[in-house]
Amino acid sequence: MEVILVKDVGNVALVSLTGRMDSAGVQAASGLFREMVIHAGRDTVLDMSGVEFMASVGMRLFIEAQKALADTGAKLVLAGPRELVAEGLRIAGIDRMLAVAADVPAALALFD
Repeated sequence: MEVILVKDVGNVALVSLTGRMDSAGVQAASGLFREMVIHAGRDTVLDMSGVEFMASVGMRLFIEAQKALADTGAKLVLAGPRELVAEGLRIAGIDRMLAVAADVPAALALFD
């Protein structure tokens, strides 16, 4: 998994994730993810359109991020997951724990 801070859109950080969110991918990128998302403590949109696969370890990272951001009053929104990833999020109930938008513009609109 690769984590890239794409840009700031107003007060919202837009972060792009690419690759596989399996054990190896999450382990390799979790430090940067935590720094850019969790420790930053600000509203964040995660562009998921480049994520090919997500295992439970990736879902746990999102739950950790959501809880940490909620403690600061910030929100996490997932944007544009591919169908296989979106289905996994639905089955695991992640889509009931945090917002999932069809694409980045729809995710950013949730902060207006």
